[in-house]
Amino acid sequence: MSHSMPTRPALLLLLGLTAGCQRYADPGQAPLRRLTPTEYNHTVRDLYGFDDVDSWPEPNEDQPNPWPFPLPAEIPIHGFEGMLEGQVASPYLVERYQAAALHFGALATQAPHFWQCEPPDQDQACAARSIDKLAHRAYRRTLDDAERERLTANFSSLVDEHGIDDAITLTVAGILSSPRFILHLEQSNGSTEDGRESLADWTMASRLSYLLWDSMPDPRLFSDASQGKLRTADQLDAHVRRMWRHPRARQAIVHFHRQWLDLDRIHSTRADLDTYAGRYAPEVYSDEVEGEQDKEEVWSGALLGLRAGMVKETELFVQQTIFEGEGSLSALLTDHHGYITESEGYLGVQSTAAAYGQVQVHDSHSYSFDIDDGNLGFRMTLRPATFPAEQRAGLLTQGAVLAGYAHPVHPAPVLRGKFVLEQLTCQELGQPPDGAEGQAPPDTLAVESTNRERLQAVTSDAACSSCHDSINPAGFAFENYDSMGGWRDTDNGLPVDASGSILIAGEGRVDFEDGVELAHKLARSRAVHDCYALHWTRYALGRDLTVEEDPMLERIQDSFWMSGGDVEELLVAIVKSPLFRTRSPEEGH
Repeated sequence: MSHSMPTRPALLLLLGLTAGCQRYADPGQAPLRRLTPTEYNHTVRDLYGFDDVDSWPEPNEDQPNPWPFPLPAEIPIHGFEGMLEGQVASPYLVERYQAAALHFGALATQAPHFWQCEPPDQDQACAARSIDKLAHRAYRRTLDDAERERLTANFSSLVDEHGIDDAITLTVAGILSSPRFILHLEQSNGSTEDGRESLADWTMASRLSYLLWDSMPDPRLFSDASQGKLRTADQLDAHVRRMWRHPRARQAIVHFHRQWLDLDRIHSTRADLDTYAGRYAPEVYSDEVEGEQDKEEVWSGALLGLRAGMVKETELFVQQTIFEGEGSLSALLTDHHGYITESEGYLGVQSTAAAYGQVQVHDSHSYSFDIDDGNLGFRMTLRPATFPAEQRAGLLTQGAVLAGYAHPVHPAPVLRGKFVLEQLTCQELGQPPDGAEGQAPPDTLAVESTNRERLQAVTSDAACSSCHDSINPAGFAFENYDSMGGWRDTDNGLPVDASGSILIAGEGRVDFEDGVELAHKLARSRAVHDCYALHWTRYALGRDLTVEEDPMLERIQDSFWMSGGDVEELLVAIVKSPLFRTRSPEEGH
């Protein structure tokens, strides 16, 4: 069934989306942002009441993939979606939002949370009540009388013209393509705090839910917002701790770390077959695989499973460390426990244990899931593991991170070093000069020296050393890990040298012998804790900020440090901060 949407909603949508692209001079303002693709899909899921992807209607020819709906990715800023500067509007984006609205509008009557009456009373009056309730929840606030009258009149007109089924589809599609749904429209409650306007309860409900759940408020938040119970620090504190215990929080916290670490990079890398297949997928060289093209195809399938497994290992490590373990940034950077993946597919059973050396695999608490790229299917089983403490320390030494910052044949110290300095110490390194990539050492097996020696040789002149004196040592710390994240003691037959020294602003030189020692020293660094808190605060507000321009940020960083780097306490501190609860009086949506 196809429908044509009215042009006015499309125009309003375009105007609403482009409104989010304006620049704000006051760093204390809250930008007019739209739902990210993740937030949009999660919001529709919870608006409709489908518990998970398997509970959606069965796919058919008209709806081959009911959920999630593919929307254009945003430009990541500091690695994150949801940032004002990365939300660029375009006619194509409007097209996709309209397509998503029509797609989900056609599924409304099958949604568990749509109907506000029982059969056989699902008539026009019941449909009107159901649409009214849906709009209230979709807009994440109460509807005023004028909005309700327009909505009712529009639905009635569409029933007369198209019949009740198509009228529901088109009306719901209009709700889902409205700026009231797609944008974070925020209002103040009229009171002030230190010269700033306090945000209204409905706005606070949405800010809480999208920070902690990547989705719309639940009934408890709606109820408290309607009663004016989202104003005091104690009220907000209680909600953060309640929401922290919900499964949605686990998904949202993992989603933050997936972006912080840029785990999706691993899917755009391709480790060299000749260098790594013998270790990670020896099936490539079996008698059944003939010809170079067949080998490359088998290796591609092996990489698909290995990459997916490594990403899941890191996501599960983050979830378990924060919610079941110590819950601190230090633990994320130092814990030598984790997971290995056994991938069962057309190649037989593969294991990421090949990357981790002498790993102790435990039989309890395994996790299984399936992946299917439309061509190859895998059954993945993740098992708890203990890694050698002298070889692995937290996130920086996990396969998904290391393999994402690597070249096909050799590790990439520049990429790894830049990642450490930017994402863990918040140093701004900028872009490399034109032609820099052409000066990189050749990524080939036909070499005589070590990876470290080759990079030092091409970056030692004055034009390069000003940056590479900082970047190279941070990357050399991880020379014990090959392009797949596997441990190695030698490089090209020579002992690996992973020692070095990096400069951390305000703390001086940090010396280390290898990546494990560097990870432990970073875990004790105040600057690293401040950087992590800065990332979270930017993420929560959707805009850039600095301590110089936003002194209230320093209070959040102090609180996080005094808590011992507890991630839950960091989220509490952000939510209770005036940065999160107020806005400057000049703005208004």
